[in-house]
Amino acid sequence: MRAKASWVGTAAIAVGLLLVAPSAAFAQAGPTSRTITGTVERLHLDLLGEHNAPANDDVALIHDGATAVRVPASEVAQVPTGTTVSVNLASPSRSLSALSTESGSTITSLNVVSPAASAPATPASVHDVTVVLATWPGQPVDSATASGLSATINGTVNDYWSTVTNHRVGFKVSSAQGWITVATPACVNGDPAGGTFGFWKDVAKAVGFVESAGHHLVVHIPQSSPCGGSAGIGTVGSSPTSGGLLWVRGTSADVIGHELGHNLSLGHSSVLTCSAGGVAVTDAPAANCVKQAYRDLGDIMAMSWNHLGFLNAAHLARLGMLDSVVDVSSPTSVTLTPASGAGATRSIRLRDASGAYYVELHAATGLDSWLGTTPGWVDAGVTVRRDFTSTSVSAADQSRLPSRESFLLDGDPSTPDTSFGSARTTLPIGRWVDLAGGSFGIRIASTGGIGSAAFAKIDIRVNGVAPAPKVVAPMGTWSGGVIRGAVTVQSGRYLVPVRVLYTPTITASATSRMAAPVGVTSPASRVSASSSWTSTSVSAGASSTSVYARVLPVTALHLSKAWKVLSVKGAPGSRAVSAAVRGASATYSFTGRSVALIANTSPASGRVRIVVDGRQVAITSLASARAHTALVVWTSPALTLGRHVVTVASMSAAPVSLAGVAQVELGSHPAA
Repeated sequence: MRAKASWVGTAAIAVGLLLVAPSAAFAQAGPTSRTITGTVERLHLDLLGEHNAPANDDVALIHDGATAVRVPASEVAQVPTGTTVSVNLASPSRSLSALSTESGSTITSLNVVSPAASAPATPASVHDVTVVLATWPGQPVDSATASGLSATINGTVNDYWSTVTNHRVGFKVSSAQGWITVATPACVNGDPAGGTFGFWKDVAKAVGFVESAGHHLVVHIPQSSPCGGSAGIGTVGSSPTSGGLLWVRGTSADVIGHELGHNLSLGHSSVLTCSAGGVAVTDAPAANCVKQAYRDLGDIMAMSWNHLGFLNAAHLARLGMLDSVVDVSSPTSVTLTPASGAGATRSIRLRDASGAYYVELHAATGLDSWLGTTPGWVDAGVTVRRDFTSTSVSAADQSRLPSRESFLLDGDPSTPDTSFGSARTTLPIGRWVDLAGGSFGIRIASTGGIGSAAFAKIDIRVNGVAPAPKVVAPMGTWSGGVIRGAVTVQSGRYLVPVRVLYTPTITASATSRMAAPVGVTSPASRVSASSSWTSTSVSAGASSTSVYARVLPVTALHLSKAWKVLSVKGAPGSRAVSAAVRGASATYSFTGRSVALIANTSPASGRVRIVVDGRQVAITSLASARAHTALVVWTSPALTLGRHVVTVASMSAAPVSLAGVAQVELGSHPAA
């Protein structure tokens, strides 16, 4: 776990000498007040050692070139970082925790002297990095080496940023200095900001580093440093042309890459959970949303830790490096390809007065290959993030929802997010989700493929108007469903054996029947009867159809008392049930046209009777020459569309083991 903080710089604003009226929180000047002139700087408090990180993570300081004076963050929330100000400060400062964003000297008056400096217009494609290992008196060094840190930056860190920016930004170490000792500690008594500015100044002087655009000072400090659990701090520049300063306590690529992301102007990647009338919703006005700092778990600017997921579209847009984006302002349908891929359309942008919404498909490919391999962490799928313009939120929310951050929305708020890392933020298939107060609506019409071949067709409505459906004259009929075979796992998803048949309209030259065997996937973890449908498209000549499938674990079945729950690797949800009692029954109710039974087989297994809607339709043996996990052992005959009940019952005292059910539907999205 890591915790970080960041010193932020912003682009210049068109302001001359400006008097900013103190906020209601400003105290009245007293006889012990003092006046200083300096620039507004900020540090992000990223308390990743705590799963309940505070929503407000900005620490604000006034830096006069020699010292940095802490001030309450809310009192300069509307003053851009890098702005030179003259402030009158009450003394003594508030006696709050060093980690509180409201610690510091209360501001009694503030005058803006000059805006932040403009960033250089042309970025360096490869940024220059100076590496230093530094400590201070009384703080022992650790085993890190300058060569090891350099190799990480020149390797994994450079490869990551070069990939996500399409080779526009990379990093190369030009100078590496082993352990040195400087007078000023990087942090004091658990306060990660306690000596940061003086520490960087000492280190830069010792090695001759001069801060400038495209040049970065990366300082490793001892792991045992008293920094309150913080793993790093980096200055946040105004653009990808910026250079910067940072220190880290570790040597991992995710921490260093995160801090360099701050240098490039990026804030954090957080989750926004919203409500309306006490009901959880995907999107709402900012005042009705709660920020969960650092919870966008697949993003390097959050706590992705060792998983360097592809940078999200909102951050790429801030860098001016968002490729393959479609801006939508009228009803339409768009087919997305994976964000970590090379497709022509990798994101959708919807703009409104508050900022923008970014819709992306993150599939298990490229830098996102790890998705789905860490159960309970991050799901592959379609996600929505938003950003806020600096003027679109209230003064009270300026420090909570800064424009430099991205905010992942809860795509499926109906699911219980009961613990850290359990939030299901991917959108469900087939359900309209409203954004921007109903100005936009999005729906996943269909999905398909895996890895780099994954896609998602997104319908977008604007002001309540949905895209007009495309009417195609029928050329034949489609049929099919699950067939017998193994249910396997690939890239974190179940691969279900399916055969789909197309029977064209009979003409003199038509083939009477075409077979198209396909593999259809559904999510491997946290599948549910309401939101686990996954789809793919199949074609035969000019005709095509959507094939929807889902796999449900044994927890979806109503079980009699004779069954025992087992942990079985490879079974849906890693669970199965077993019984060795005649008459032990399991019942599944569903709406659709077909269903299939998934079971575990073995040489000693017995038989089961299968009843559909009160009528026996099959007797199936679960015996096999050797043991198998998660086999499709029975598929239903074609049923009329509607509600059906399937009951599976053991026919003897021989053991039987069930692993779940699978469903396949063709054409339109099935009912939950």
